Amino acid sequence: MNNQPKPDSKTYDDLISDVKKGIIKVPKFQRDFVWDLKATAKLLDSILKGYPIGTFILWETDQRINDIKNIGGFDLPETPIGRNVQYVLDGQQRITSLFAAYLGAQIRKPTEKKVTDYKDIVVNLEENLEEKEKDIVTVKDEAEVFIPLHDVLNFDYQMGNELEQRGFEKPQINQISAYSSAFKTYAFSTVTLRQNDIESAIEVFTRINTGGKVLTLFEIMSAKTYDEAADFDMQARWEKFQKRLNDSKYENISPSVLLQILSLVISESKECKRKTILGLDKADIIARWDDVISAIEKTIDHFRTVLRIPVSQILPYDTLIVPFAYFFLKTGKSPSGQQRKYLEELFWRSSLSLRYSSARM
Repeated sequence: MNNQPKPDSKTYDDLISDVKKGIIKVPKFQRDFVWDLKATAKLLDSILKGYPIGTFILWETDQRINDIKNIGGFDLPETPIGRNVQYVLDGQQRITSLFAAYLGAQIRKPTEKKVTDYKDIVVNLEENLEEKEKDIVTVKDEAEVFIPLHDVLNFDYQMGNELEQRGFEKPQINQISAYSSAFKTYAFSTVTLRQNDIESAIEVFTRINTGGKVLTLFEIMSAKTYDEAADFDMQARWEKFQKRLNDSKYENISPSVLLQILSLVISESKECKRKTILGLDKADIIARWDDVISAIEKTIDHFRTVLRIPVSQILPYDTLIVPFAYFFLKTGKSPSGQQRKYLEELFWRSSLSLRYSSARM
């Protein structure tokens, strides 16, 4: 088959350069960076010894989806105008490790309070490449005579002179230079997919991550609807709205509720099934976003003031918001006395019959 992707290779400098230029990006739907120093050190040790570390799978496209803007305090630039972007579909932990090690970055992971300093990854100068079972790249606490890996990766003639002035012996400097050359000439295996549609990219991501993260419908729609020109990032906007929900003590509202309401409003079939939501047009979602958010707020206010449900914890299930928000969207005003009666009846009948309890995606 002629459309099969062909493997290619990039050097360490190529990878880092493409990340720094904004050409290689990590999409937000990837899981958080979780590798610790020892995992990163093990990766770099394998590279130094010439072992294969797996293939990076990249998706090259002229589309823009929401991506990670910062790694280790380094603000990643926007992709140059006129250039395609390459999103990492497989290899995010590895490529982030390589970037953090090269920068000697300090990173605070989402699940940790402490800062991880990647300058604490070192090259043990007492070991040599011939002893394959021993790690040359390790963490600072496990070596006595060492140099930070960051210095090895950024080694040049000037640094060689500086190391000599710092007391390093000539054989050690030659050893460091050889290690630096090994890193710089290592050929990283890459496969670049060039189907331009995001559906194909998400399908590839899902298939190669069968043992890892499965994308939620909200994450897929956040990626599909991202629009730089319109300054629209569904995930960022939902997170901002969630802060307002927290203030109203309705913090347990799922983003699937939002997608269901959007589908009811936009789709011709007036359905909120997964397939229907996936087919919604980005422009329509952006155009109706503020209206849907306003309808959710009106629904919560109605629940609090009329139905006397002050917090979301005692709401039978959050999908009850969907029909009420649809009412506020269609009428554009508060319900009349008769309408309030019908809405209250709908609420309690639905709650007691569990009518909407399984409406999850």
